[in-house]
Amino acid sequence: MRREDATKRDAERCPKPSELVCYRGRCCRRSARSCDGVALPSPRSRYRGRARLGEMDEVASRSRRSLEWRGGPPARNAGQQRIIADDLPERDISSSMAVGNLKLWTNLAAEGLQKSLSVAKFLCLLHATNAYVCTAVTPYGPSMLPTLNLTGDLVLVERVSAWLGKVGRGDMVLLRSTEDPRKVVIKRVVGVEGDTVSYLVDPRNSDASRTCVVPRGNIWIQGDNIYNSRDSRTFGAVPYGLVEGKLFWRMWPLKSFGSLHGKANED
Repeated sequence: MRREDATKRDAERCPKPSELVCYRGRCCRRSARSCDGVALPSPRSRYRGRARLGEMDEVASRSRRSLEWRGGPPARNAGQQRIIADDLPERDISSSMAVGNLKLWTNLAAEGLQKSLSVAKFLCLLHATNAYVCTAVTPYGPSMLPTLNLTGDLVLVERVSAWLGKVGRGDMVLLRSTEDPRKVVIKRVVGVEGDTVSYLVDPRNSDASRTCVVPRGNIWIQGDNIYNSRDSRTFGAVPYGLVEGKLFWRMWPLKSFGSLHGKANED
């Protein structure tokens, strides 16, 4: 029985060497298996595997060149040279240039939008401050002499007092003109509602005077230069709602720099 098995095994062995050789030098013609039962690849499958590996290497090298041309990560080997753009296909070059231009314009647009928003925020803050908190004005005209000059003064007007109703006698105020609503004038408050006010009708020609009571919700205004001023002596008391702010500080000229409250009290 043992002799028959050995004879059968020897008959199954290939007497001639084949291309399919295992690591022990044995082969089998009937199946692609080695003497130890390990499957061996055929020559055709080996060739296909090598071809696929070659294609994968070529694709990897192309992608590496594209990355290097686009400014991607550096090559692993320090001595490896960068691939010139001429080595890339024309389609890849045009697409890369389009992507680069798009990124450039996107960055420029984002930077411009950010700067525009900053400018818009600053202008909104400036407008809110000028309209509701404080503003600078340059008065002109002879009606407030000698407190204010004819021209060249720069004064600050705060608007909070007018909103809170803190305007009283002796304050210099900025208000809308009753004769021309497009203009604003600067006058001094002489009386508030309920006050009795005496004034000279025509100080240039006579000393005649009159007395009146300021109505409710109104104020009596006059210029410091009573000889050359159009004020409540001409058009009567004005509504308090026309007051836009109160003068509190002189910025220019520098020799007169300081608060205007003391000036009002002295006058």
